[in-house]
Amino acid sequence: MKDTKVEIKYAKGEINRNEYLKLKKEDVENEKLIKKSASMNRTQEEKIILGRFKPRFFIILAVIIVALIGAYLFVQNSTPNHISSMYSSSIQNFIGNGKSSYQIPVSLFSNLNTPISGASIQASTNGGSVSGCTTDNSGSCEVIFTPPKQATPSYINITLSIGSITKTILVKVNPDPTTKLVLSAINPSLPADGSSSTTIIVRAYDNQSSPVPDGTQVTFSLSGSGSLSSTSCATVNGKCQVTYTASIFPGNITISATSYNATASTNITLQPLTPSSVSLTALNNSINGNGYSTTIITAKVTNRLGNPVGNTKVSFYTNEGNIQNYCTTDSSGSCSVVYTAPNLAGQATINAYIYSNSSISSGITISLLPTTSLSVQFAMTPYVGNPIVPAFAINTAYLQTNMTTIEISNSGSGTFMGTVTLQIPSWSSPVSQDITIPPGSSIILHLNLPLSSQVFSNLQAQTVTYQLTVTDSKGNVVYQNSYPANLTSFNTMDWFGGLYDNLIAAWVQPTAPAIHQLVANASLNLPGKAMVGYSETYPSGCGLLGLSPCNASETTNLQLQAIYNQLQSEGMHYVNAPTDFYGEQTVYTPVQSLAAGGENCIDGTLVFASATVAIGMQTYIALVPGHAFVCVQTTSNSHIVDCIETTMMGGGASFSQAESEGDTEFTSYQNAGELNLINVNQVLDSGVKQLPAN
Repeated sequence: MKDTKVEIKYAKGEINRNEYLKLKKEDVENEKLIKKSASMNRTQEEKIILGRFKPRFFIILAVIIVALIGAYLFVQNSTPNHISSMYSSSIQNFIGNGKSSYQIPVSLFSNLNTPISGASIQASTNGGSVSGCTTDNSGSCEVIFTPPKQATPSYINITLSIGSITKTILVKVNPDPTTKLVLSAINPSLPADGSSSTTIIVRAYDNQSSPVPDGTQVTFSLSGSGSLSSTSCATVNGKCQVTYTASIFPGNITISATSYNATASTNITLQPLTPSSVSLTALNNSINGNGYSTTIITAKVTNRLGNPVGNTKVSFYTNEGNIQNYCTTDSSGSCSVVYTAPNLAGQATINAYIYSNSSISSGITISLLPTTSLSVQFAMTPYVGNPIVPAFAINTAYLQTNMTTIEISNSGSGTFMGTVTLQIPSWSSPVSQDITIPPGSSIILHLNLPLSSQVFSNLQAQTVTYQLTVTDSKGNVVYQNSYPANLTSFNTMDWFGGLYDNLIAAWVQPTAPAIHQLVANASLNLPGKAMVGYSETYPSGCGLLGLSPCNASETTNLQLQAIYNQLQSEGMHYVNAPTDFYGEQTVYTPVQSLAAGGENCIDGTLVFASATVAIGMQTYIALVPGHAFVCVQTTSNSHIVDCIETTMMGGGASFSQAESEGDTEFTSYQNAGELNLINVNQVLDSGVKQLPAN
């Protein structure tokens, strides 16, 4: 505006040019001063603003850093790191009836090892059912596990997870034992014809009066004659059945069923058929004709089908000597009388007929031997000679005993010279020994019989007969007698109150082809694909990633693990067949167990022991109340053993779990003074003969 006014004045002539130029110059200088002042004012304001802003900047920066640290800690404190449970330290036992549920406590911890609350833990299982849970303020909760309804023990995995964090717990599920059995026969009365049959039905219930799990084993026993189609059956919907077939012997039969501690029984009556024939046999067809020697004459009455007929009176008479007048047959169709020789040599005829029908008759001839001055006493050693337990009978030297004892006395005036021969027809080879007995003297013989191969394929109890014959120096029979005895199945073990426990080593079969194949298959998973026993150590397979050399105990452990894993891969499973290790028990040989694919505790122990003995390891069988497991010396010169619970391999448990359980059992029973540790190698080296590898 000022420039404009100067210019107007100059235009109107109110000022001259010099005045105009002077005023114009002043205006320009004033304009510069104004701009400079304004610039100075702005610079001053900026300094004031920056001075105010500098402390606030650092405060804001600090707040941001604290916030970031707090956020990081919050994330770390709320991020799951691991799940824990008190059930991880040892295997828990649960009852599996499909109804009972169990609480399994679990806890969830963060990366900072602090409990995490409000987190949902998922749960899954390979058996039964399980539900997840949400953690409380302490980071803990309880998952609910309902075991499956099952007939046999098994090992089950329960897997807990949240995000990528998982935890697996191994538990053992035992069956809910049978508490009640109901047994019945569809037809409780059958003819004793050896072919008629009836169905035996058993119904089994648990302690909640519900049908037992499918597959529950029920075992049957028979008191009396006849046969069962099977000695066991597996339930379906709580029920199973077997078939009973009548024998040829009339009478009352009792069939019993057992499952766990529950028992039941039912009766069947076998009705007799009418007699059609009678036959005679003599315990000894040759006896001394001295006026007092005796033999047993047995009559057998049968019907038209050849079946025995009981409750039948049989009459007897003889042309020489004396015999009881009659006897009455029992349920087997048999009865016996005593025949006493006359005082003469030659032959005697004995006849018999059925009292109610004299046209049914029979006869037999007895040789009357010349009178001698010998008397004979025969005795059988319990559990070696009668019953004949094969594992004991082949180990008389180790047991320092004998199958039989024979005492022969000579009451005559001259020296007797002859031969004693003993055998069990069809079951042994004969054994003979020459004897010389001065007048008025006695000798004692201890004879052991070499059992035939038939004995070691026999799977049931048999009635057998010792046949003892004495001949003089001319070969004339001067004494002959038979003595009945019992023969057990070849794989019967009689624990005999612990007296003969060491003989369980006779079941160890390290040279059996099946054991050799087991060891060969297991070696394929070892360094160098070789079982080395204690002879060397593996140059690799241990340490980080299995790249380091193994020491002696690690080498042993790798071989035990390979055997365990191989048996597990071949499907070996546990059969619940408990024992108290007292009295008779059928014990499968390792060859039988491998062929069947099943084993109880002692059977599985023998399989494992056979494999470890085969590779030269010092092996022990641990017998404890109602159970057995295997232990192996960790090195050739160590006193430390590594024990394996072989029953766990069928439940899917790992080798380390079976090893941990075995070592725990060893320590527990040892501390309780209940451990009987049998040194297998030492027993075998001492001369114990092993059962053939059948």
